[in-house]
Amino acid sequence: MSRCRKILLWLLLLCLLALGANALLNAGVWVTRYEIESPRLPEGFDGFRIVQIADLHSVRTPEQAQLLLTRVREEQPDLIALTGDQIDSHYYADHSTPAEGEEEGFLPDRDTLELIRELTDVAPVYAVYGNHEMMLLDDPERNPFKTALEEMGVTILYQQTVELTRNGDSILLAGIQDPATLYKNEDYDGLPDTRSRMQAMLDNTLGETDPEQFVLLLSHRPEYFALYQDYPIDLALTGHAHGGQIRLPGVGGLYAPGQGWFPKYTSGVFQQGRLSMVVSRGLGNSILPLRVFDPPELVTVTLRQAQ
Repeated sequence: MSRCRKILLWLLLLCLLALGANALLNAGVWVTRYEIESPRLPEGFDGFRIVQIADLHSVRTPEQAQLLLTRVREEQPDLIALTGDQIDSHYYADHSTPAEGEEEGFLPDRDTLELIRELTDVAPVYAVYGNHEMMLLDDPERNPFKTALEEMGVTILYQQTVELTRNGDSILLAGIQDPATLYKNEDYDGLPDTRSRMQAMLDNTLGETDPEQFVLLLSHRPEYFALYQDYPIDLALTGHAHGGQIRLPGVGGLYAPGQGWFPKYTSGVFQQGRLSMVVSRGLGNSILPLRVFDPPELVTVTLRQAQ
């Protein structure tokens, strides 16, 4: 066998091994754990554990749902944060027509709803909308997904804050929806661009917040990291970038919506001043059905009081 042929065979073998390894990575749910410290975190919240589920893009198989649920239970969270794109708009649309005999009580994307219902048995669930939740803005009688979430106890935050209490102390949880879902909102739809809408939502949500209070923000988009720094936010949980979809060794993600090619904010923790921003690689796929060296990720954040 010639030397050239041997090299080609070795390259083919390496490619097959890489494809096999990538398939194994994509079949799992990989947990990434962070600890975030802040001097504003009250003592009662030291050790408070948050599990972040980002970019689920609808449950596709029972095995996927069961594996995710097992991982969440293992983390023993105090709070579960859904940071957008719980549904996939394309999949949701395809599963929004009832089968014969199913009209009464029909729920679209029932497998995703069942997963979230089981999550509510683990810990309180708070959610914000991502861009794919535009599907939920129609008449609730036609799209009862939102109603079902609220009936099972999920708190959906629309430019809102809620006070969380633990051991006699409190922190502020804030949530803003994705700007793409504002097209029916007269307060925001007339603004000239996405950044202006984000800024207006943050102004309305956090404009009068006590700067000494610990603030946790749920937001779908990481590309507004610089804008988040203008507000008294200690921790922002984001997703949307899908880890860059294709991750290159030594380079990172290849492409992310809202950031373009070779995006900066695709995975990990970004720190500036008081703000820490966590970017989850997320769990699902949408238009591009393949992740390359970008395994699905469940994020756990433990809050620590800075000494």
